[in-house]
Amino acid sequence: MRPQLRLATAHDGRIAMFTGNRGSLPSNRAAVSSRNQVAMPPGNRAAPPSANPGAPAVTGRGAAATSPRARALAGPARAVTLKDVAAEANVHPATASRALQPATRHLVRPGTARRVIRAAQSLGYVANHTAASLRTSSTRTVGVLLPDLADPMAAAFARGLEDQLTAAGYVALTGSTDCDVARERMLLTMMRSRHVDGLILTGYPARSPLTAAASRTGLPLVIAGTVPENGTLPAVSADFSRGMRLAVDHLTELGHRTITCLTGPGETGWLRDFHAALAARGLPPPLIPVLAAKAHTVDEGRRYCRRWLADRAPCTAIITTSDLLAAGCCQELAEACLACPEDVSVTGCGDLPLAGSMTPPLTTIKLPQYHVGVQVAQLLLDRIAAPGSPPVARLLPPELILRGSTAPARPLARSAAQADTSRLPRICCRHILTSARQNRDNPGVKPCVSEEESS
Repeated sequence: MRPQLRLATAHDGRIAMFTGNRGSLPSNRAAVSSRNQVAMPPGNRAAPPSANPGAPAVTGRGAAATSPRARALAGPARAVTLKDVAAEANVHPATASRALQPATRHLVRPGTARRVIRAAQSLGYVANHTAASLRTSSTRTVGVLLPDLADPMAAAFARGLEDQLTAAGYVALTGSTDCDVARERMLLTMMRSRHVDGLILTGYPARSPLTAAASRTGLPLVIAGTVPENGTLPAVSADFSRGMRLAVDHLTELGHRTITCLTGPGETGWLRDFHAALAARGLPPPLIPVLAAKAHTVDEGRRYCRRWLADRAPCTAIITTSDLLAAGCCQELAEACLACPEDVSVTGCGDLPLAGSMTPPLTTIKLPQYHVGVQVAQLLLDRIAAPGSPPVARLLPPELILRGSTAPARPLARSAAQADTSRLPRICCRHILTSARQNRDNPGVKPCVSEEESS
């Protein structure tokens, strides 16, 4: 195959291509035209007129040579490459590659790394991870599946996860499953088709079908929000058992003996922890069956509390596994002319921003969700680096934040079944009078009337 020689033109900067040996070229290097292309004239012969009369004449051997910075600023002729960055920083391309990757940056001298990073930023260099993944068999991506990304409890977890992954040069692909089997299968397939380096499952027990399917993929896997009893999978979670004990101990120390609980969807662990905490205090299981809300929302909290009031079961305290559920319970208690915490104490979980602004401020279990996200990400990165390492389980301690929604239990607590009749008419009558004044201009609003008064 004959070598191709490139001769720069002096007319308009385009390239004339010649095929053949050097000996086949004319000895006098006469001008050769191919369409509008001409060969560089020999010696100091005057060049053809420029297409831009106002531009300064450029002569000499380096007329067509430009620096990487000039080529990058000249326009979208071509993308900036790693070799351009290396030339700008005056280092070898392998050194530039190591300096630009957080995982290998420690192998380069700090001053050299800073010089390479500055060169990459000035040239607008963006690494082609798709091409790099073909060489390294790593996409630097992690798949994250959780029931509902809109859950406020997931926000702090996702931020901690992202901060840790970003620092290591990874990015998270997140999907909300809505606890739907078909959607779980579809999202897991999509994650695998994108060749993620590892998987994180949040809020799924170790024996769930999704966890089993993720384990069969052979990818590094970490679960968050629950710790398997047999220790077969790496996991990080807040210590929910300790959090439930803190809430039950606090209420029993205030004199509460009839306590019920409202959990979220699929939170069977909370139910076991609740019964264990009651048994540790020598209390029987609640007369009201522990209910599971369909979602962590205010409306679900109201629906549960409404059902409890309809059952007319004795209860002086409600423990919920979400601040939103607790807010719904407090709203429904107010609708039923029951005061919190004087009549019924309520605790939440999560310590969301609304917990401190409620009336009354909510006593809640503060979970270290941000730190759970950080630890989950780091544990998965460790598994990616060493797939055969033994599984590790970590429990992070929660904290009980005491506010105004809990108070000592009254000997005769006003509940749906046993009300303080000496105080009930006075409270409801005051509410009716207040509502009547407010309804002078709004006759469609109905005042709150207790079941005892309406019967």
